Amino acid sequence: MRKLSAISAVVALTLSSAASAGWLTSTQDDIFSGGQKAMLIGEMDPFHALVFDCDSERLGMALIEKSKWQEGMERASYQLLVKVGQGTIHDFAAKGSQRNEEYVQIATSEREPLLLLLDEIRNAKGRIQVGLQNTDTDSKWSGIASSAGSTRETDRFLQACKLE
Repeated sequence: MRKLSAISAVVALTLSSAASAGWLTSTQDDIFSGGQKAMLIGEMDPFHALVFDCDSERLGMALIEKSKWQEGMERASYQLLVKVGQGTIHDFAAKGSQRNEEYVQIATSEREPLLLLLDEIRNAKGRIQVGLQNTDTDSKWSGIASSAGSTRETDRFLQACKLE
């Protein structure tokens, strides 16, 4: 009986951790502006996330992938699509780059459309679909992010970046 209780506890903890996965905001002081910079992360799967970055001067969004940089990625053109719930599809022209040692990113910095998208993510009730297309080779990838925690974390992000 104790063994069954221990197994049930592990399953419950695993499911509650999976259910709470969703959105997270990280903020830190920006030495250059005296304000803050922030990162809003929407987890999609263990290898992909939708990430918004801001500081006092810029706002950007990237689909990040745990992967090694490959020669030629910087020359490719990408189309990044995001759809919140049953809303309209947001279509962004994007470029690839190395984000850090572990991740590559396909990123855009179209401020006004990103602000509209952030407002939809803040009010999201359903899933958030993300699509990526390499317009040179027509290769495609898509994934889904939960809206769990998107309201609270988007509010924290927008406040830190003074985007409200």
